[in-house]
Amino acid sequence: MIVLWILVSLLAFLFVLTLFSVSISFSFEEEVHLVIRYLFFRFSILPAKHKEKKPLPKQEGSHAQQSPKKKEKKNLFKDILQEKGLKGFLKILKEAAKLLGGSLRRLARHIRLKTFSLEIAVSTEDAAETAIQYGKVCSAVYPAASVVVSSTACSQYTVDIRPDFDSGSSRIRAGAELKVRVLFLLITSISLFFKGIAFMKRYELASLIAGQPEKNTCEDRVESAGS
Repeated sequence: MIVLWILVSLLAFLFVLTLFSVSISFSFEEEVHLVIRYLFFRFSILPAKHKEKKPLPKQEGSHAQQSPKKKEKKNLFKDILQEKGLKGFLKILKEAAKLLGGSLRRLARHIRLKTFSLEIAVSTEDAAETAIQYGKVCSAVYPAASVVVSSTACSQYTVDIRPDFDSGSSRIRAGAELKVRVLFLLITSISLFFKGIAFMKRYELASLIAGQPEKNTCEDRVESAGS
């Protein structure tokens, strides 16, 4: 009987913890920053911190060890943009917005989106192509952003898309801060997890997330589709 009371008390305590809100702050420019706050705790999820290795003592002679080269930081957004192209990136963005929008609608009454900002500078090496891509980006991003804002009833948001005819490379800056109770977050996360696995398989994003190049070429996909 005592064990049962302890178990019930533990479950009740865990349930009370799920009633508190968790704060999530997200920002992206050169790299992704993700910070989660819960009660008195603060967790910096991204970027991941790497421990610096102590330099090895120098050795004389031919067996002297060379200092290891620093690996370049990988950026998922840039990898997708480079691998899929701007058109493929926008298609993935629209489908991801639909997937997230469906889940956010179910959380709309519980999510408090405090701030949301999105700035995109569209640029290519050709001015005419920049204007064309600018129109495509506007037609894709503005509806997706409206879905996010309307689903969460955000009162402070900024969406700025502009053409850049000078730099020759597109840039993206985004940020958001929201609060949600842990209970509703857990329910939605479990559902979104399984949907996200299917989404990554559909667009072959698992290899990019793992930092590996795609193995299948366009010819391989055509052959697999014909077989």
